[in-house]
Amino acid sequence: MNDEVLCSFLLPTRGTPHLTIKSLKSIIQYSSDTIPYEVLIAIDSDDKESLEIINDIYELFNKTKLGKVKIIITERHHYYGLHKYYNSLASLSNGNLLILWNNNAYILPTLIGGIGIDVTAEESKWDITLNQDYNNLESHIWLLKSTEIYFGSTNRPHVSNHSFPILLQKTYKLLGHISTSPLCDRYLNSVCGIENNNQSIMKNSRLLLEHHQLPEEIVVNPEDNQKAWAIHNTEEVQEYILKDRNLIMRELEVR
Repeated sequence: MNDEVLCSFLLPTRGTPHLTIKSLKSIIQYSSDTIPYEVLIAIDSDDKESLEIINDIYELFNKTKLGKVKIIITERHHYYGLHKYYNSLASLSNGNLLILWNNNAYILPTLIGGIGIDVTAEESKWDITLNQDYNNLESHIWLLKSTEIYFGSTNRPHVSNHSFPILLQKTYKLLGHISTSPLCDRYLNSVCGIENNNQSIMKNSRLLLEHHQLPEEIVVNPEDNQKAWAIHNTEEVQEYILKDRNLIMRELEVR
């Protein structure tokens, strides 16, 4: 058995224990439990609802063979400090891949085959397909993207691959952080939006997930959202994006 940890799910959560449990159950249910993976969770110290389900979370993972979970209790950073949660969790990670995760996202099984009238699609577990994707990565790839089926306010699904980036551990070690902006997905897409010898350094993975809009009572309030965007657009963050890009570009030149 390979002892390497395939991936680390990084999950900051607040105030939605039922969604957190549902999300974690999807990760467990649709894994083959034959490849090591971990889920790293950050809970605010004042979030009583989430603190109350810590034992339930550990119990879920006690029933798995190779799924591990670690929970940290942190001060509240708010939505406009989202990057602080992800950076803290990433510093504890052991996975070859770091998956930015939300508790309103749920793993879906991947269907392999099924093209043609007489071909039956086979369901594959997410860890099997993600491991295959990782083992077949070209050397110029520094960021993977999951495939997201998003259900917004209209409940009409659309497919995207921008919201749940999967950072290679080598990329994280080079940069030293996930993001300096609370808009972590946008930050990473900007940093890795470059090419090497006319080839993108980002690649789609076959990790498939279902993503739902948060319930109305816990959706990010407009003021916090404005603060997050204001931080992202500061000169300091934009300089970090350029700095991180240059780090990767220099590394590509060396290789």
